[in-house]
Amino acid sequence: MTKELCISPELQAMLDATPNTDGLAEQIQADVENLDSDPEFVAEFMKMQFVEDIFRAMHEQGINRNQLATKLGKSRQYVGRILNENANFTLETLAEIACALDMHVAARLYFKDEYMVIQSFPNPISLLHFPNPETLVNQGKQPNYTTEQEDVSYSAA
Repeated sequence: MTKELCISPELQAMLDATPNTDGLAEQIQADVENLDSDPEFVAEFMKMQFVEDIFRAMHEQGINRNQLATKLGKSRQYVGRILNENANFTLETLAEIACALDMHVAARLYFKDEYMVIQSFPNPISLLHFPNPETLVNQGKQPNYTTEQEDVSYSAA
C-alpha cells in the first residue's frame, strides 16, 4: 500500500515555477573553463596569488605589515592596500616587494597547455607539457611530464 504525498497548492505552484536545470551544469563547466580567457579574471587571479606569496613570505620570515612597510619605505596603509588586494600592481611594485622580501619574482607568458615551474639555478625555468591535467587528477593518475628547458641567457633573474 503506497501513501500519496499531499502538497499544498502554494508549494505545488512554487515547484511548478522552478526553472528546469537540465544542461545547466554543462553551461557552468563551460563558463569556468572560459575564465582563463577573461583578462579581468586572470589579472585578479594573479593579484591573489601574489598576495598569497607575500603573506607566506612574511610568515616564514616572521615579519608583520609594519616591518614590510619599513623595508619598502612605504606607509602601513600602502601595504594594507596591497595585502587587501585593493592596489594595482605594476611590475615595479612586484619587483620592490620581491626585493624587500629577498625573493625573486617572475612574470612570464606561456601556452595554455604548459605549466610553468620555477626551479633553483642554474636552470630556473621549466615548462611542463601535458594535456588536460584535470582529467588525470580526477582519474587519480600521475601525469607523465615532459620538460622543455628554457634558455636562461635572456631570462631576467
